[in-house]
Amino acid sequence: MSTDPFEPLESTDELVAFLASGEKPAERFRVGTEHEKIGLYEDSHERVPYEGERGIGRLLDDIARLDDWKRIYEGDNCIALEKDGASITLEPGGQLELSGAPLRTIHETCDEFHTHLALMKRVCEPLGIVFLGLGIDPIHPVEQVPVMPKSRYRIMRDYLPTRGSRPLEMMFVTATVQANFDYASEADMVEKMRMAMGISPIVSAIFANSSLSEGKPNGFATKRLHIWHHTDPDRCGLLPIVFEPDFGYRSYVEWALDIPMFFLVRGDDYRPGYGVTFRRFLEQGFEGERATFADFDRHLTTLFPEVRLKHIIEVRGADAVPPG
Repeated sequence: MSTDPFEPLESTDELVAFLASGEKPAERFRVGTEHEKIGLYEDSHERVPYEGERGIGRLLDDIARLDDWKRIYEGDNCIALEKDGASITLEPGGQLELSGAPLRTIHETCDEFHTHLALMKRVCEPLGIVFLGLGIDPIHPVEQVPVMPKSRYRIMRDYLPTRGSRPLEMMFVTATVQANFDYASEADMVEKMRMAMGISPIVSAIFANSSLSEGKPNGFATKRLHIWHHTDPDRCGLLPIVFEPDFGYRSYVEWALDIPMFFLVRGDDYRPGYGVTFRRFLEQGFEGERATFADFDRHLTTLFPEVRLKHIIEVRGADAVPPG
């Protein structure tokens, strides 16, 4: 298989090989965790906008300056930070996500997360910002949440409301914790996908932490999960194919190919996908462009099943929770 991410794709066989290339020997297995959190101003309890002297942009700049993180830009706006295999990324409503480095033990994960929280406290206190370990914003409806300056989110805001009744709530008021696992072979991947998908409802129940929204009880233990169930039936929820006898890399590829693309990215330009599936893009092209490995890799990040396969297995069913 080619290692050039921008080389045009010729067949689905290459995509199957692309997923297989994520295999690692067991001695290299690690677990990466991702933690989202919702920021508010401590004095007014309002959500934090990107702009301004107390905004998310300033917050990211302070983290980069004080702790030597590399800034990632889209246009003139810093939208992410990277350091030592970890990243801090910006979610649609200003939620911040720590995507931790791949680590060997829960103790290393715990140390990483508490180091991150200590850094956030150091940076946020002068700005009067606090972050919540909850699965949903307990105060604000979508209309009161500021919009972050990322092109992919602009396209998602336009497209997803045509597919479900609650996608904007998903984007702007929810937060999650997820764990990412390695796999050694196709058989190992299948076993882990089935196990993770099977226990996903239990994980969601154990971590249920989104019972308050818009200032009152909402009637759910996990409103976040309810919101995801009404976001986009094409790309969200449990995947029955995982439990079919012949499930493997090819099954997942075939499922992913028939999901409409959010966007096509060339350079810094994000172009709406207009409902074109990746299969059609692969077979016919789109707007004069041919599909590449980079396009498929990006497409995989826009699929949101409860357990997602990329070069890792992402278990995605948990509400954000406090550090303990």
